[in-house]
Amino acid sequence: MAKKKSKNKRTSFSGKRLWRTKRGDFLGESVAGIVTSVACIVVLIIIAVVVYNLFSEKSDLDKAESNMKLISGEMEIIQAGNSSTVGNLIIYPPQNWVLRSYSDTFPKTECYGKKSCLCICQAVSCEGVQKICYGYNYDLEITNSYTISKSWYNPGKYLFNPEEYPHAIGFTKAAEGLKIYKQENKIIIEQVVTNK
Repeated sequence: MAKKKSKNKRTSFSGKRLWRTKRGDFLGESVAGIVTSVACIVVLIIIAVVVYNLFSEKSDLDKAESNMKLISGEMEIIQAGNSSTVGNLIIYPPQNWVLRSYSDTFPKTECYGKKSCLCICQAVSCEGVQKICYGYNYDLEITNSYTISKSWYNPGKYLFNPEEYPHAIGFTKAAEGLKIYKQENKIIIEQVVTNK
């Protein structure tokens, strides 16, 4: 009687013993397939992160634009109303951006021919960064409703020193509160400071 042949035979591949079936598939080939699949998944994840970062920057600019429209609309209502009109807004700005008011020296190429300018910028200087600026034919000013002292400024927690930029609000949270009102023919914007 002839001896039955086993379906699996041992074979040597680069000095290692692997199992081979009748079809000639090596166990190492399936491992190589798994490694290739994992490598492809890693490459796809890297591509997804790069694409997300490209669109998230545009998304920040879109957020800035929609928030500026909301703030501007509220300011126009208050400017047209009486001095007792107060607007309270919750906005959802891009985090780590800054809202600044200008009454004389505007950022380059912005708000020409206007009496005042309001900008939301990626950095407090508003120069050489992404920004959205609107010009107005009336006075406006950002004021801080809290006391500013040198001991209050913490570079790790705040975006800028408020003593250097008193007419700016830094957005460090996903949602920020603003109070807008008219005082002596000037629109005032204050940040509503919360502990949250």
